[in-house]
Order: sequence, then C-alpha cells, then structure tokens
Amino acid sequence: MRKAFDHVVIGGGSGGLSCANRLAELGRRVALFDFVTPSETRGTQWGFGGTCVNVGCIPKKLFHDAGELALESREKAKAFGLSPFSTNHDWNALRQTVQNHVKSLSFQYSKVHPNVTLIRAQAKLRADKTVEYEEQDFFGDSGVETKSIEAKHSVVLACGGRPSLPPDVKGASEFGITSDDIFSLKESPGKILCVGGSYVGLEVAGFLSSLGYETHLAVRSRVLKGDGFDSDCADKVLQLLQYRAGCIVHLKTVPRSITAVGSKHKYRVELVSDGKILHQEFDTVFFGTGRHVDFSFANGLDIEKTKGGKIQVDPISYETSVSGVFAIGDMANTGMPELTPVAVMQGELLAERLSNFQPTKISFGGLGVPSAVFTPTEYARVGYSELAAQNQFGVDNVETYLMDWKTLDSAATATGHHECFAKLVCLKSDETVVGVHFVGPRAGELMQGYSLAVNKGITKQDFKRYCLGIHPTNSEALIDLRISRSSGEDFVQTGGCAGGRCG
Repeated sequence: MRKAFDHVVIGGGSGGLSCANRLAELGRRVALFDFVTPSETRGTQWGFGGTCVNVGCIPKKLFHDAGELALESREKAKAFGLSPFSTNHDWNALRQTVQNHVKSLSFQYSKVHPNVTLIRAQAKLRADKTVEYEEQDFFGDSGVETKSIEAKHSVVLACGGRPSLPPDVKGASEFGITSDDIFSLKESPGKILCVGGSYVGLEVAGFLSSLGYETHLAVRSRVLKGDGFDSDCADKVLQLLQYRAGCIVHLKTVPRSITAVGSKHKYRVELVSDGKILHQEFDTVFFGTGRHVDFSFANGLDIEKTKGGKIQVDPISYETSVSGVFAIGDMANTGMPELTPVAVMQGELLAERLSNFQPTKISFGGLGVPSAVFTPTEYARVGYSELAAQNQFGVDNVETYLMDWKTLDSAATATGHHECFAKLVCLKSDETVVGVHFVGPRAGELMQGYSLAVNKGITKQDFKRYCLGIHPTNSEALIDLRISRSSGEDFVQTGGCAGGRCG
C-alpha cells in the first residue's frame, strides 16, 4: 500500500530542511528525502545537511579562519612580542577538527521535527506527485525493495547544485578535485593549482596560500564577475590575495589538459596563458568553475528549465510548470542569490504559504541580500555595485564615496598592506545609499548592520546624523566617507587607523 503524506520535500539541505520543519510545525505530515551522490572527481560522500554544512559555508569558513590565524601570526606576531606560529602546517589536524565539527552539525540537523519522516534514499519523482525510492529489505538478504510515497498536496524540490567541471579540459574529472573533495582530503594538497575566478576559487586559493602551501590561481578574465560584486573591490581582493597571502595569480590563463606524472599524486597541467602554451607540475588541481543542477531524480518529468539549467518557477508562488510541484534554493530560477540564508527564508515562507498561513508573494522586501567573500582579506557587500547603479539609475545620478587605508595594527607593525577599502554608492538626487562595499578584516561581520540600514532606505546624511563611529575601528570609516569619485581627490589614506583618523 502506498504511504501518503501531506507534503514531500526532496533535498535535506538548508532550503529543504527549513521547509520540511516549518511545514511540520504548522501541523503537516512531511516526508523529507536526502541522498548524497558521490562526487564526480573523488567519489566523496558526506552526511545529512546539504552543501552548506558539509562541503560549503561551514568547513570553508573554518579553513578560512585557520588561514587568517596563520597569516596574522606571520605578519604581526613578532612586532607585538609574540613568537610566530610554525610555518609547517599540519593538514590532518585541521581536517580532523573541521570534519569533527561538520559531523556534529550533521547529527544535530538530522533530529528533525516529529512530524517529519526522514528518508535517506535517492528519490525518483513521478508525474502524479508520487515519489519512488529503493530501500534494503528488512532482513537485508533479499536485495532492495522499491517503495512509493504519495504527496497529497505538494512536492518541494530543494536539491541545490553540484560543482561543474569544464568539459574542454582533458583529465579534469579523472585527476582534479572540487569543493566536494577539498575539505576532507586525506593528504595535504601540496603545490596546488586553483582554477576559476569566482568566490569559490578565490576562497580556496586564499586559505591554502595563507596556510603556506604554494598556491597558483588560474583566471580566464576577471575575478568576481557579476553577482553584485564591485570591480574596485574585486581588484583589491586580488591584490591582497597576491601581495598579502602570497598566491601566484595567472590572469588570462586556462588549463587545457591534466595528465598523471610518475607518482600517484603528481600532475602535469597544460595551460594556455595569454595565447602561449605552458606546462607546470602540481600535486593537486582544484576546480572552482561554477555549479549545476542535477535532475537525475526527475528524469522523464516535463519540468520547464531555463537556458542556464535551473528550474523555471512562478515568481510569486515558486510553483514549477508541473502543478503541485515547487522549487526553491539554488536549483530554482527565483531571481535571488545562491546563498544559504536565501534558501532558508524561501523554505520557511513557502511552507507558510502552502499551509495557508502566509499571503501570496514570497520575496525579500529590500534593496539587496548581503553577502561576503571569505578571501584572506574579506569582502562584504550589499546593494548595487557602482557600475550596476549607473546602469540602473544613470551615470549622472550616481555618486560614490571611497577610502583606502591601513588597519591600526598594520600601521603599527609596518606590514605594508593597505588592507581596507570602503565604498558607498549613492543617488545624487537625495543621497540615498544604494550600495555598501567593504574589503577588510571581518568584513562579513561588519556588513550585517549596514545591510539593515541600506534596506531601510538610509541616506548618507543619516549615517552622520544617527550614527557615531566606534573608535578606533575600521567600521567607523563608513560613517563619514568624504572623498567622492567626482572630486578627483586621492582617496588612499596615509594614516594609521579607521580611515586615517589616527595620524
């Protein structure tokens, strides 16, 4: 007999888990499917909780923190009378610490609401809102049994995405690795080539170079293209990645092939760099070259997709072209960034709408979603980039205010790096702030409050009228940025802290 639930959610990551638990809180009976297909490169698998917990935000941030600790020690410890940390990094110790925490989080997330039935199996969605899956028989000696579940009201798809490999690079899947693999490598990456100028490629290259590994970054054109990133900030991030963390950057460079050389963990990479053919040997080749949606769970089901491969959904309800089937998170064309908080919010709001608990539209009611890039010197932003604002409002109606400076401790220890760069993007007509961008230590922590202000429609005058800076911090520089782009004045400060206020 086919078992029936009010709703079936496919995907146990951030979006699916939040949707299932919220539906359960509202009294609905929910079946939640979660299954991890082994990675294309190393066959890596992981536990419950989706990309963010297991192979995304959480382990990435911990590796980033380790890299920052090492970098800060090498830069400033001696000047402050401390002994610098050893440059001999213990990869296994870091990996074990991170994986222990990841597994504890995975276990906690698996404790779903009592009204949620968690099924750890690969779901196959059928046209009549039924889901089939295979399960080992009770005694374990008669193969597998095909079972079926019916969704009385709706099916929610929240399967996220998986790393993509460039199809024109011979040997990429055989010899390369992706973010699915890097955080659980049994051996240190050694000399590594990171491919890709997205935030994933930059973050991995960043923490590895900070930890002392010889790290090369191959970028086809520019870094951090699109997604609201500001070009000045992108240039600053790349500069600090090179001259602060020591990453070796190869612009206008793409790999063409990877072949094994002698030992098991040595690879010869053929690169095309600005039209020239180069060959280098690496211990590891990492690809941060985008992500794609895996539709294997819905083969044969006629769900409309975009040219980019995402599921096309109604902008108000998130319903797909198949009645009663909805999609959220990274796999859906919702017009919102691929971020964990976005997927969580969409999951909760969709659950409320499906339970007749929430008015119709599911959207973020503000100017923009904040985000951060966890490179060795972080970059956080909210709202429009300078170029995007000019395209949206007209070049003549946009003014930007900028500042470039050293942190207080960098100035005191004479490390030579201008680690901070800030930019406010404003409308000339009323000085409404439509974008805030900051490159500097703990940028992600700093941006949260500014995001609230920008999304509430703050003006530049409001910054001065309602907020005094906390001295001496980097954040106070944003309160009173004075040098505009149009003034032509030099916005690089020679002082020692908080935008040059200390000297």
